[in-house]
Amino acid sequence: MSLPLASGTIPPLAPGDRPVNWAVTGRFGGVSTGRFAELNLADHVGDDPASVQANRELIRSFAGTAGAAFVRAVHGADVEWVDSSYGIPEADALLTESTNLALVALGADCALIGIAAPGVIGVVHCGWRGLVAGVIPATITAVRARTSGPITAIIGPVICGACYHVGSECAAAVRGVCDAAAPDDSHVDLRAGVVQILLGEGVEVQDRSMCTRESQNLFSHRRDDPTGRHGLLLWWGSTRMGS
Repeated sequence: MSLPLASGTIPPLAPGDRPVNWAVTGRFGGVSTGRFAELNLADHVGDDPASVQANRELIRSFAGTAGAAFVRAVHGADVEWVDSSYGIPEADALLTESTNLALVALGADCALIGIAAPGVIGVVHCGWRGLVAGVIPATITAVRARTSGPITAIIGPVICGACYHVGSECAAAVRGVCDAAAPDDSHVDLRAGVVQILLGEGVEVQDRSMCTRESQNLFSHRRDDPTGRHGLLLWWGSTRMGS
């Protein structure tokens, strides 16, 4: 199995807008070796930098864009607007209005979310800390400050609730902001929490999630640490509606 593991297209959300493509990368189809085999996209996990760069170039080439911007997650609620693949600030959400830039969120258990709105695309990395910090509402607020109209979200890979064992303090912190994400005192269900928050924000949700710990096609920090990171990428299609 190789790039992509899953993919699809969000139809244009406004007259004159472009469709938005999305894809999920898995572990296979790249050049990394060992614990990072094969398509690791993260440059902070100990993989050979040349291999990571080659893998990232595969992603950019697949999208057919001039550049690709990769999330540098800090497990918070910072949202950054970008227009190129250079000088990307640390943040758990990236947004762009550029039609020639792919955005890529990286993860190995945390939820990866794609956002599409008229004239705007974005990606979000959301673990339990980001959920508590409010990265999803912060992202939607930033989008609505730039554009009006419907917003669609794609939920990509994320560890499932049954596999995500946590301590009671973590569960309590999550339950304080999203009851669906903490079904008991020893588990966190990130997918359920993400869905609840997005729906509460008035966002259409397309759930394409798959459990990272259960799928050998995906990287999982909880299963294999140290390990690589897969990605969820979004980029604009080439044809405007009505053209």
